[in-house]
Order: sequence, then C-alpha cells, then structure tokens
Amino acid sequence: MPLIDQLLLTLMKLRLNCGILDLATRFNCCRATVTNIFTTISSALYDILYVGMMENNIPSRIKNQTSLPDCFQPFPNCRIVLDCTEVAVSNTERLDTQSHLYSHYKGRTTLKALIGVAPNGIITFASDLYGGSTQLTAEYSNS
Repeated sequence: MPLIDQLLLTLMKLRLNCGILDLATRFNCCRATVTNIFTTISSALYDILYVGMMENNIPSRIKNQTSLPDCFQPFPNCRIVLDCTEVAVSNTERLDTQSHLYSHYKGRTTLKALIGVAPNGIITFASDLYGGSTQLTAEYSNS
C-alpha cells in the first residue's frame, strides 16, 4: 500500500475513530494489515512530531532575539508562551470518571494539556493529559 494511503488510514483512525474492519474494507486489505499500518505510522508520527520537534527546542536567548516576530518586540525576554488546550472526549458510564473529565469551561467532558510554544511557533512542551475538571494551576505546578 502506498505510504500516502497508510498515512490517510492512520489519520482516519485517529480523527474519525473508524473501526479496523471498516478501514480494512475501505483500503482493500486485511484487519491485521490495518493494525500493523496504524501501529507503525503512529509510532513514526510520534518520533517525528513529538520527539523530533520538541526535544531541546527552547530557543537560546540570542537565537530568540534574532528571530523574534514583530508582535513580540515589547517582550524581548519571552521564550515560551504557555496555554492550556482542551480536547472533547466521549462520555463514560462511570460517574466518578465523568465528573473528573467534565469541564465547566467547555460544558462537556474533555482532556486538557498544558502546551508551551516558542515565539517562532514551535511547540516546545506538552504536559501529560489531565481530566477537564483539573484546575490550570495544578497543571502548571505538576509540569
């Protein structure tokens, strides 16, 4: 199977949560092949997008000052912008888990993570995932 189709298969599984049998039918292959492709491409994406891009990517002060966007000129010492992002997740039948995942800000069950972005747009930090009810201050102190 061409690499572009393998990537499409993986992205469909991640974004749409298509079933293994559904993907096998769509891509005219067996279920074991779908599982192997998903595992392989997911691992490669992790290596490229997480390890490759985030490892030691906090810019030095000198590099930061030479590549600082105009909107950051009033903040010449800024090296990372921290923000919390939330991703919607499916409801669970367990009430204790549901209350831990419920975000009053979003009004639904979510997972959240603390993300650090350098002024040049490179993601330099991503925390573990927390339940939607977790306070942002708890994420700052744990990361």
